[in-house]
Amino acid sequence: IKWICPTAPRLPVTSLAGQNATAWCDITKVSESMQHDFESLDSVNSYVADLLSTEPTNVIKGVGGVGLGAAAALYFASSCAFGKVQIKQQMINPQIVIGINGWLPGLTSLQPNMNNAFGTFNRAKSQRILLLHGTSDDVVPSEFGYKCAVSLRNNEFPTMFKQCGGNHVMTEIFVWLTQTFGL
Repeated sequence: IKWICPTAPRLPVTSLAGQNATAWCDITKVSESMQHDFESLDSVNSYVADLLSTEPTNVIKGVGGVGLGAAAALYFASSCAFGKVQIKQQMINPQIVIGINGWLPGLTSLQPNMNNAFGTFNRAKSQRILLLHGTSDDVVPSEFGYKCAVSLRNNEFPTMFKQCGGNHVMTEIFVWLTQTFGL
């Protein structure tokens, strides 16, 4: 398994009162109606695709992140399912996606996009998604993370959502990888 979990650049983040933080894009308050910086997220997709471009085809590819990193990983996965991410004219599709305290940018456009490209449902079904969410996250409400998981499941992405925190996160990831992939 090759994990791609790069560190985002530092930039001012509106939701953090303009403080510089590692972030893939600027975000405001996380909610269903929030404005998404799809241009920056598409740049992240290209960056991750470039990282994966040198990997052999027999390597299980996975992406993951925490908070905005989880949002970027989920956006990458859905974009791959839609056929929007390619490496050297070949579509790419991560087999493993792990998000911790994250959400899916563009959640409301997930269903309409599922019918726009040939093979979308098959690519979605080939991904395995684990979303973990703490119960005391002040930035991303766990209810929103759960709603994203339900939407992914309803659109044929095999998705597991679990609430946990602290030291339990790594244990949950280990158990899920072991059960799902026999690793």
